[in-house]
Amino acid sequence: MGLSSSVPNPDHRTLKMMEFINISVKELAVFWRHFRKGDKEMVGVIGIDRFYSLFHEKRSIFGDGIFDLCDIHHAEELDFGEYLVAVITYCLFEPQEILRFCFYIFDRDKNGFIMKEELELMLRVLYHIVPPQNFSGNTRNALELLDFNDDEKVDWQELNRFHILFPALFYPAFRIQQTMIT
Repeated sequence: MGLSSSVPNPDHRTLKMMEFINISVKELAVFWRHFRKGDKEMVGVIGIDRFYSLFHEKRSIFGDGIFDLCDIHHAEELDFGEYLVAVITYCLFEPQEILRFCFYIFDRDKNGFIMKEELELMLRVLYHIVPPQNFSGNTRNALELLDFNDDEKVDWQELNRFHILFPALFYPAFRIQQTMIT
């Protein structure tokens, strides 16, 4: 039994998300229309690259991290339920949770800190800067002004302090959420 001719029969993920955020069928149809823009072949799945293009982003380990967080592990294509869970999960993040997510993704060893090089990698990923390109403008200035300890390790409190001192430094992570919301 379907909900409406304008949306597919919901799978378990979709039903759980609908219940969790109390989404109506009419609201679900908005997500479905957006998903269908990426499903040009109308096969019920979109490739990961299409997912990113729907939000005007390039694929990255940061973006792929949301799929890991949502327990989506075959991430070369997404069905509608997976798409819905990924988008809504990221859109529900509060600013501190977005920062925490950044930290989690780039604390690859999961030891509670990231090295200066990992912070620079994070910023390269967020700003789509590929070596040999270097940081420029405010991003470069902020990096030069960051006060690293002698061990060049950045823990969560330090990353949070960096964000307070240089709020634009992590802007791309927040921009992704804004793009998803609009």
